[in-house]
Parts: sequence; structure tokens; C-alpha cells
Amino acid sequence: MATSSLLQQFKEMGESLGLTGAELLDFMKEQQALERAERQAEREAKEKEREEKERDREHRENEMKFHQAEAAEKERERQEEEKRRQFEKQEEERKRQAEAAEKERQRQHELEQRRQELELAAAEEEKRRQFELDKADREKQAEEKKFQLELRKKEEEREFEGLRLAAERQQRE
Repeated sequence: MATSSLLQQFKEMGESLGLTGAELLDFMKEQQALERAERQAEREAKEKEREEKERDREHRENEMKFHQAEAAEKERERQEEEKRRQFEKQEEERKRQAEAAEKERQRQHELEQRRQELELAAAEEEKRRQFELDKADREKQAEEKKFQLELRKKEEEREFEGLRLAAERQQRE
């Protein structure tokens, strides 16, 4: 409200109460002071309300920042946990591959040993077979010589028999 209309209202109010002169002036001053105090109280209340709203806004912002920081921390922890799981998974895979490679080396070593054993056994078998063949050849040659000797012996006996018969014929003649 405008100041002059307020003063008019205060004057009318004071006159209705039967005040005049200095009393009316004092009443109007008191009313003005009360009005100023009331406006000041309203301003202070509005300022307080504004400050409270500002504090509430700051509090909400701080809460939001806190929740964002908390969410960011949880996300960072989740990512770290994921990295740890990935590392463990890679480490397990590396160990599994190393174990598989070691098993393969052992298998290859065993196969090589088995191959060498088989080659050795085959060489021994070949030696034995060759020995048997050589023995059979020697026996065959010995039999052949024996057969040849028997043939010669029979021929010599026939010759001898022929000579003996010839000598007997000659003696009979």
C-alpha cells in the first residue's frame, strides 16, 4: 500500500477511537512503527524462507552430489571388480594353457620314448631275424656241403667199386 493512504487510514482509525492532536500523532507514529515492524518481519520471514529454500536447495544439491559420488564410487568398484575377475579369468586361462602345454610336452616325450622303444625292439627283432636267416643259410650251406660230400663219396665209392670190379675182372682174366 502507498504510504499516504496508510497514514490516512491510521488517522481515520485514531479519530474513530476518539484520539486528537498529539495522541493522534503518537497513535499514527505507533501504527507506522508497527506497520514498518510488520513489513520488516515479513521481509525477514521472506528472507528466512528464501535462505531456508536456498539451504534446502544446497542440501539437495549436496545430497545429489553425494549420491552421484557414491554411484561413481560404486561404478569404480564394480569396474575394479570386473578388472579383477577378468585378470583372474586370464590367469586361470594362462594356467590352463600352461598345464595343457606341459601335458602335451609330456605326451610328446612319452610318444618319443615309445617310438624309440619300438625302434629298438624292431632293430632287435631285425637282428634276431637276420641271425635266424644267417643260421638258416649256414645250415643250408652245411647241408649242401654234406650233400656234395655224400655225392662225392658215392661217386668215389662207385669209382672204387668200378675199379675193384675192373681189378677183379682183370684178375679173373
